[in-house]
Amino acid sequence: GAPGLSDPGAALVRECHARGLTVCAIAGPSAVAAAISVSGLDTVPFHFLGFAPRKQGAIREWLRRFGALEGALVIYESPNRAIALLGALAEVLPHREVTMCRELTKKFEEVVLGSPESLSELLSSREKVRGEFVFVVGPGGPPIQLEEKPIEGNLKGIAAALAARWGTPKKEAYEALLKLEREREA
Repeated sequence: GAPGLSDPGAALVRECHARGLTVCAIAGPSAVAAAISVSGLDTVPFHFLGFAPRKQGAIREWLRRFGALEGALVIYESPNRAIALLGALAEVLPHREVTMCRELTKKFEEVVLGSPESLSELLSSREKVRGEFVFVVGPGGPPIQLEEKPIEGNLKGIAAALAARWGTPKKEAYEALLKLEREREA
């Protein structure tokens, strides 16, 4: 990888600078540049987003926020979470073309252009999903804004709705609401 490009190497590079050590760039493969090169999509401008959040609610909110940007989106993903990301893309940005790049520059390299739904079906049909992924999401219309369900009047219902919106555990949202309620009563 490239230190600092969605990689924990940034901390190591910062420490080298702090210690007065020389840090040099060496030209080499970049998954972002490679994926853009083989995507077949209009990628000017593009936005590198790194890895998606882990929770489904947070992924959808993240895609709504960044999906509103003009241009293509470049997203890294692990094999364990690739199908979940494609599901969220199918829900939030269903009209956009996506190029799935897997194992770029390696023996089992795979590049497939399709819809989020078709790519999700492709990966779901496999016994095991392997390899590191780069998804290039083509430009297109704005994200789909999902209609929010009315929130139940009790704190647990409100906490469940907030947890889904924030991408946090229900318990965390519930505790935040209890704290707010205690502060208001004080």
